[in-house]
Amino acid sequence: MTRAVTGAATTLRLQAIVTSEAPRYISLTSLAQRKKVEVPVLTRWRHTGSTPVLGEDIRLGTDPGWDPERADPWTPGCVPDAPPTPVLYWPAAEMLRRYHVSLDTLWTMIMLDRRLPMPAIWLDDRPGWEPEQ
Repeated sequence: MTRAVTGAATTLRLQAIVTSEAPRYISLTSLAQRKKVEVPVLTRWRHTGSTPVLGEDIRLGTDPGWDPERADPWTPGCVPDAPPTPVLYWPAAEMLRRYHVSLDTLWTMIMLDRRLPMPAIWLDDRPGWEPEQ
């Protein structure tokens, strides 16, 4: 199922990307591109353990993310330091579900009404929020 996104939601989301001071992480795809490895190969390495892969720093829903400062020095095949326990964040879909709002309303509540917090992290250009306690 796809959601229609209006120009207003897109504009507010882009404003959030530009103004946010939240940490930025890179996705599996971005990590593969930086390391000049095909995404399916990197995915296979992660799942089979046939080649050591840097442990992820965060998880946005089910998607792993890496701090670029940890990822950039890593070379595929080199045994990385012990991975941290990934910090879990909610993706936008979880925010929509939890607050029973549309994407337009979510970004309005964040950027205009300030009733919801700004994203705590960005995975590439995807926002992530700290789960409620």
